[in-house]
Amino acid sequence: MKGNTLIPIYMLLAVFLFSSCGGGSGNSERKDTVSITATKAVGEIKGKAMFEQKCAACHGSDGTAGIANAANLRITKLDSIAVANTISKGKNSMPAFGPQLAPEEIKSIAGYVLTLRK
Repeated sequence: MKGNTLIPIYMLLAVFLFSSCGGGSGNSERKDTVSITATKAVGEIKGKAMFEQKCAACHGSDGTAGIANAANLRITKLDSIAVANTISKGKNSMPAFGPQLAPEEIKSIAGYVLTLRK
């Protein structure tokens, strides 16, 4: 009885290993998902570092400071494109950071700002 239950477990393990090591037809989709997730995580780390350097003085590290009339980023309704445009071009009392930052840096910061929402 014991030997009979182990065979299906080994078969399942073999199928799992086969599909995760390139043998399965869904492997490219899985790699794409892992790649996107990894890219997103790296972007968030870079975005956070850039945010701390360029934005936290007025917005606070958690996005709620409001120093010098800075917006509370935890309650913003802007999407990522509008946030990126605001960072790039400025708005109200916020200066434009487009001349100082590369487009990828602005995109990273905008992505990080969206993680601050409640």
